[in-house]
Amino acid sequence: MRPRSTFRIFLAVLLLTMLVTIPAHAATLKLSAPNPNGDGVNYFEVSPDSQFVVYITDHDTPNIYELYSVPISGGTPVRLNIPLNANADIDGFYISPDSQWVIYFADAETDNVFELYSVPIDGSSTSVKLNTSFPVGSSGVSEVTYISPDSKQVVYIADQDTNDMYELYRVPITGGTPTKLNGPLVADGNVFSFVITPDGSNVIYRADQEINDTYELYRVPINGGDAVKLASVLDNDGDISNYYLISPDSSYVVYAADQEVDDEIELFSVPIAGGPSTQLNAPLPLGGDVALDFEISPDSNRVVYIAEQEVDEREEIYSVPITGGTPVKLNKNLLANRDVSEDFVISPDSSHVVYFADQDTDEVKELYSVPLAGPATEGVKLNGPLVAGGEVDRFAELQISADSRRVVYRGDQDTDEVYELYSVPLAGPASEGIKLNESLVAGGEVDLYNYQISADSSYVIYVADQEVDNRDELYRVPLEGGAVTKLNGPLVDGGRVRDATISPNNTWVVYSATQDNATKAELYVADDDTATVGFANTSATVSEDTGTTTIAIVLDAPALTPVTVDYAVTGGTATAETDYTLPDGQLTLLPGQTGGTLTISIQEDDLLEADETLEIALSNPINATLLTDTFTLTIEDMSSNTIYLPLIVR
Repeated sequence: MRPRSTFRIFLAVLLLTMLVTIPAHAATLKLSAPNPNGDGVNYFEVSPDSQFVVYITDHDTPNIYELYSVPISGGTPVRLNIPLNANADIDGFYISPDSQWVIYFADAETDNVFELYSVPIDGSSTSVKLNTSFPVGSSGVSEVTYISPDSKQVVYIADQDTNDMYELYRVPITGGTPTKLNGPLVADGNVFSFVITPDGSNVIYRADQEINDTYELYRVPINGGDAVKLASVLDNDGDISNYYLISPDSSYVVYAADQEVDDEIELFSVPIAGGPSTQLNAPLPLGGDVALDFEISPDSNRVVYIAEQEVDEREEIYSVPITGGTPVKLNKNLLANRDVSEDFVISPDSSHVVYFADQDTDEVKELYSVPLAGPATEGVKLNGPLVAGGEVDRFAELQISADSRRVVYRGDQDTDEVYELYSVPLAGPASEGIKLNESLVAGGEVDLYNYQISADSSYVIYVADQEVDNRDELYRVPLEGGAVTKLNGPLVDGGRVRDATISPNNTWVVYSATQDNATKAELYVADDDTATVGFANTSATVSEDTGTTTIAIVLDAPALTPVTVDYAVTGGTATAETDYTLPDGQLTLLPGQTGGTLTISIQEDDLLEADETLEIALSNPINATLLTDTFTLTIEDMSSNTIYLPLIVR
């Protein structure tokens, strides 16, 4: 039998271990309405201004998925779509860049004929149909639909005029008469895809407009006008690929095509304003191709691409000016049977390219960083040493922080088949890389898809069965490593977190989870109790005859749980109840509120005296930390402004 004193020591150590290994919990709030019969939330997005969450769920009618919005800080969800017929569904939606509108697809009126609707994000008015009537047999609007950067126009593809002839249309987001943008199509011709230029002035589209089954690129003003061909194929059997990009400065289109040699895909750029195309890649060996995986740098100066440019069946990575020039190979020389994977990321500051390759060890994918313009000799390996059988997971999303400081990647770097999350400086060295997740339970791993860097580059969220195998939960950790906070609430048996995203303002984490019901996904929002509370200003001056005055206390963001803070007068030259009245008290800010006020009564007297002050202090915050905790109010004496003239007796 274990001695009692030894058992107490054992218990104390066990409790201490639990305190160290179990992450702190954040405050959470359920956003979706009760869903007694349906399957729950299946998709959601946060508005660009971080004020609303828009989501699809069947919580009103089981298996009928409809569209809802709810304030991100909590409130009553509002259904956005029009009433749906039996068997109808919402097929998808987009939120406008200005966060005022939601456009959505639904076969609300005719089964399997999807139409396009626009509705205010707060549901303040009913939906407006954007397309006109469709001919018999039409399947409706294609999901190839975009909102203009200024949020005023919607551009979409539909067989709106002729059944099975898909054309390009523009319509005001508030509704109106659609305008056809493409030129006349040949028999059986179609518009296949399009992109709106970042400046919102033009639409670039791909269509077999002139020759059936020969796809070329065209430019048309977004408000309508003559379509101009930008890129044509020189080989009779050639095609412009469906993957093409517009430079961030809206000056160039970069596209892949077998433009000169049939079945030999090469890379070209063409000015949006018009002009001849420029081939970007170097001559290819027999059988070589440019991969349909290329990117334009954020500064619009260079194009990075993967190609079998030197040896057939050996893909390598290159960088070239967008206007043309000599391509630079970014990877170091590869041995036979090795290549660069068709997955890479350009840093937001356009300084580096991060790519996967079995550059050092055959069949072992690792992570490398190299300057955008080369040379390859300045490239560095980013991941740490890999265990036998380990590699960096090229199927997981590779992410670079918005400030271009660090790269976040997933791999079984330390234990074979145990995938964890790592952060490393963009330019290395690998020795400064760190593991972000805490130790995983046997069988646990970081989820392949669910991790994200905050827009302010301060933290990372990730989903992992970190504590219990097959129980995915949501965690937050600083980008450079540190204490891990669990963001989801307690899960029922069989419950798990499904999807999560950070709001654009970095304040909220919204997630869907079977948190309260193992068979029903619901929508939640979390913060990590790091809200700050304090005085809006540190001082103010009022006149003695003011009567009453208010002092603002603010939160940096709406809280999910009630925030309380004590206040009291702690100093100053003014006398309580003679010069002012402000009893000690406590201010409570309810969920969704961003501030409150203290009201002070000021007493006026007829005494000639100096200005007086009172100092107010905040203390004992609950569910927040203090940002500013002292405030000085100066009471200006009115009698000091009175002019007394001497009495003269004659």
